[in-house]
Amino acid sequence: MQNLKFYVNSWAHQELVFCYSVTCSASSTGIQLTLHQKQTGFSLKLILQTAAGCLRICEFKLEEDPRLSRNSASLYEAALIEIVLHSVLLSIYCAQLQHKEEVIFMVTPEDAADLMPIEDLFDSQSSYLTAFGKRHIFTLYTNSFYLDDLIDHVNSIKVMLGQHLWSCQRTDRVLRNYLQHPNRREESLLSKPRPLYPRPKVHLEENVIFFPRVLTL
Repeated sequence: MQNLKFYVNSWAHQELVFCYSVTCSASSTGIQLTLHQKQTGFSLKLILQTAAGCLRICEFKLEEDPRLSRNSASLYEAALIEIVLHSVLLSIYCAQLQHKEEVIFMVTPEDAADLMPIEDLFDSQSSYLTAFGKRHIFTLYTNSFYLDDLIDHVNSIKVMLGQHLWSCQRTDRVLRNYLQHPNRREESLLSKPRPLYPRPKVHLEENVIFFPRVLTL
């Protein structure tokens, strides 16, 4: 657990839109990891099972609050994509800790829908009918040969997310206030939007974040 907390805390805050923490517990079906997104209250639960040569994710359950979509559609979309992306990165890190060369997501169609925005990240996809119902299979390889491509894909997703926010900040007041907040790591996006203190003097058409560059993991 200390390794997982250290890993999550090592994520560069300047390259993230939100802040994260992780908790761990045992369940009847495996080890449960939950990634928490601080400013939104969103969380994503993973159930991990070890198998020969691979780490299996048998549950990928996203819990989100629709109130954010009413406050800011752009922040809501960014919150969903970022927490899903970093949950996948967390599962890869767990596989590396256990010296597993594959991460296999074996999830329900409902859970699979949350992975579709980043489907290009996976090396293969398929679906099967099991005794427990239909399951979608997403596979990632964690050895160094595939890891470089994985990092490139992650960077591409981060850049596209940054470009989306960059284009929305002029017209989305909640997004703009959040990006300008002097201590946004402590801000709650589900509370009533508050004015900035002190409030920066900016023109409405001015961007408050720079056009995104390629980031590193």
